[in-house]
Amino acid sequence: MKGGQFDAGKIDGWDRWFAALKKQGIYMTWSVFYPLRISAGDGYPPELLQELQKGDGGLYGTSGVVNFSRKLQDLEMVYVKALLDHVNPYTKLAYKDDPSLAVLEVHNEDCVFFHNPLNTLAANKMPNHAKMLRQMFCEWAKKKYSTDAALQKAWGTDDSLGKGEFNLYGCWQFGPDRKNVDSKAKLGDFIHFLADAQREYYDRRMKEYRDAGYKAVTVTTAWFTEALASPANLWCDAAAT
Repeated sequence: MKGGQFDAGKIDGWDRWFAALKKQGIYMTWSVFYPLRISAGDGYPPELLQELQKGDGGLYGTSGVVNFSRKLQDLEMVYVKALLDHVNPYTKLAYKDDPSLAVLEVHNEDCVFFHNPLNTLAANKMPNHAKMLRQMFCEWAKKKYSTDAALQKAWGTDDSLGKGEFNLYGCWQFGPDRKNVDSKAKLGDFIHFLADAQREYYDRRMKEYRDAGYKAVTVTTAWFTEALASPANLWCDAAAT
């Protein structure tokens, strides 16, 4: 979709296919994004856009970082809502009203606990996005601990809220051996922070799907993580139950 419009030929092919499946009694699952691709005209800050992987047609892939970037999450919903509102000329129904659209997934595969984005961000390979997540972690910790004294007592580190950001862990550190982890308590809070960010996204998206008129089954993502973060990931996925 560009400029709020779908390619006429592609959307017609999609509509025909959906209608043909429906005629045969086949229900459909939509896993719309892997990933959302955006252009410079979509309003994503240029310093962030240039860190995304550029592909065909001047479009940039948002895989991974969408899980904590509210701007990208909102751009995803613009796309989904346009699809749900679109009236299929062969079924005479908007997709949001068609019971043959049985399942709607938030996005395919990645989650905030996955190697993409965490390993990339922990290695500071996307410095502007990494800084965004480091600052978000610090803001989360500030709400929980309020003071450096409380934070340092809990974590056993010399981290300071006044720094405005904290280092990130990679998902490879979520294993039982906690490789190169400086503080088990800090790692636990990092997982808690990520879970809160992911769950907020999913909770909001479920409400947005219902507000858009979609009535059937919803799914968050089909992806997973390493052992320590697995319960947190399952709690996030439960937003769609």
